[in-house]
Amino acid sequence: MKSTLVEELGLKQIDKCPTQYQDFVWAIKEASFLEGASFFSDLVGFHYVLSTITINLPSHGPYEDLDIRRKEEVLFLLYAHYPYQAPKVTINRTDFPFPSLPHVNMPFYIGDRLFFPQTLCLHRGNINEWFFDAGPEQFLHRTREWLKDAAKGELVKDDGFEPMMRLEWKHSIIYDLNSIHQLMATNPKPPVILYRNILDIINDERDSIVRVDIHASYKNASEYVPCLILFDGAAPPTAKYLGHHNNRLRDFWGLMDSALIQRGVRVFNNNHYSASILLRKFLLIYGVRRPQPLIGSSSDIELINCLVELPEYSGKFNITGDESCFLLNHINSFGPVNAAGLSASSSLIDKKLALLGCGALGSKISLSLARMGVIQQTLIDKDKMLPHNLTRHALQVYSDGSGRRFYKSDLMASTIDFLYETNSSRSCPKDILDVSCDELNTQDYVVDCTASGIVLDYLASAKTIMPRVFRAEIAHEGHLGLMFFEGPDRIPDLRELRNILYYQAMHDDVIYRWLQHDKDNISDFAHQEFQVGLGCSSDTMILDDAVISAHASVATSIIKSLEATEPGFIYVNEYHENNLTRNSVKKFEADSFEVFVCNNWNIKMKCSLLRRIHLLAKDDSENGGIFIGNIHARSKTVLILDIHVPEGNQRSPSGLVRGDVKNYMEHLEERTCGLISYVGEWHTHPRMASTKMSSIDRSTFTLLKGVLGVMQLPVVHGIFNEQNYDFYLFECD
Repeated sequence: MKSTLVEELGLKQIDKCPTQYQDFVWAIKEASFLEGASFFSDLVGFHYVLSTITINLPSHGPYEDLDIRRKEEVLFLLYAHYPYQAPKVTINRTDFPFPSLPHVNMPFYIGDRLFFPQTLCLHRGNINEWFFDAGPEQFLHRTREWLKDAAKGELVKDDGFEPMMRLEWKHSIIYDLNSIHQLMATNPKPPVILYRNILDIINDERDSIVRVDIHASYKNASEYVPCLILFDGAAPPTAKYLGHHNNRLRDFWGLMDSALIQRGVRVFNNNHYSASILLRKFLLIYGVRRPQPLIGSSSDIELINCLVELPEYSGKFNITGDESCFLLNHINSFGPVNAAGLSASSSLIDKKLALLGCGALGSKISLSLARMGVIQQTLIDKDKMLPHNLTRHALQVYSDGSGRRFYKSDLMASTIDFLYETNSSRSCPKDILDVSCDELNTQDYVVDCTASGIVLDYLASAKTIMPRVFRAEIAHEGHLGLMFFEGPDRIPDLRELRNILYYQAMHDDVIYRWLQHDKDNISDFAHQEFQVGLGCSSDTMILDDAVISAHASVATSIIKSLEATEPGFIYVNEYHENNLTRNSVKKFEADSFEVFVCNNWNIKMKCSLLRRIHLLAKDDSENGGIFIGNIHARSKTVLILDIHVPEGNQRSPSGLVRGDVKNYMEHLEERTCGLISYVGEWHTHPRMASTKMSSIDRSTFTLLKGVLGVMQLPVVHGIFNEQNYDFYLFECD
């Protein structure tokens, strides 16, 4: 009877080892714990080295009387790609107790032929990369340490319990590992006994604990295959291994409680059995508690998955242990929770969002979020896919071949649903202006990817929209990605955020160059109330997919980190595909705003600006200047972003003659291209004086009405003391 692997594999001894393996052989000869080196080969051309290793065994003998001897023959398999491919190492006897040990690699087969049995697992990760850096000396040292740890029962370290090795995987089972672990962890006593009908669970979105993917013949809808889930939380942890079995259920009695299995069968017979079904097989998922969490898991429960085959039987059945039993390879199901975990985006898993615009940018953001587990998406877009959309769109289909074209929103929703086999996303193929605010109010966020000025104005004006709005767009021929997130209670809103960004041009050259570029290329730029972002739907737009993907990835990352309570902000992603060293991302946080209603107008001033003026009012003399911001006549909003205090102010305790602002206004006009401008006057009343108008103030106000009335602008005047303020506004006819 063959007892060594050299005999079992039919290896042929050769006189010397090929030159490329000489350093490995030299390392064996230099190692004090190795003796001799014999060389072998096989018919395929693999080379083998046999040596004897000395192991320091515990004084009381190996752990649990494992058959590990002080001297063992070790057999190394050397590949043709050595040293780029690490050797394999095993023990040169067929009765070595691999089945009872962790950290063992699967046998090496080519086709149906076994070339090497179980091997020592010496490195967690890519052992080829490790071996190339560490060299043969470290490899041999780890071989000895592995055998020494095995003899002491210390192969499992504190970094996690090694799951049992599965020698034969005839079938696979797909389920959500976390769901089963949670089920077992929340039912420690009494034991969990749960049955599931596989065919029901495949179609059950909320209860998708087990879904099976075994052989095609097992998917026959007329066949009933129950699944029994068992776990005894009161059972003590065990480190016992079963490395192989004889394909009988009783082979697992050492790990499974046969009485618990019998009890589960009785539950099925009493509660679920029907004489109209013929059972040929059932699935068994059995939880075994380990001494520590498993490697790669936060749970200490190892799941053993078995397919148990029964003789054809029309009555109730009992388990004897002689039933055929095949181990199933577990494949973790891909669901939103798993996707969120892999993406570190668990905070988004329950969020609902409406995505407006399913074009190039919107489609990429939507699918990225879907792959993070955000599947409760309402996709709104009235456009259909056109052939040229394939250049930049996340999806690559526009027709079913019959000439019928698809709505973009339909395609996006079906793609997300197909990804997870759910019906959680919803298509809304209609104009955004036809979507009711009530419908949007069911969402946590509204994400606007339309690049439409009309949509921006609609969203900013629709104060009955309750969710906070995020807008992403591309500007400056693809060089800029602009992302806006409205503040709490939608203050500031999208329109105001854009004006905040325009004002950054006073100090930021990136924003300045963008506005100048658009001014030079848009003839009526000065008459626009806001600048519209870049749409990517035109078949003449020169912008490649990589640029849009770069901006979409930044936008998606921002959405991933959104917090419901954080203030509004603006991100600017500068991207230059021809000079990547210039790329950067800047964040501008939007201050909170104080809102003052005056003559049916909303006057919105930055809170930090209000505090600054109150400090100026502590001075003994009056001070003042002009308000800088934007006036939006349609919404009757005056947005005050800053103040300017002229250097030439003539100040006294009872009066103020404002200095000249001509040079400042010209600079403001040039840097912001006229998008941010003069919006009114302000001055202080010191020593806690009243903020009501004096006779001089009224004269000044009358003068302003005469000047600004010609320009059809409202006249705004603010009076401040140390704590209070009042605004006065006259609306021109």
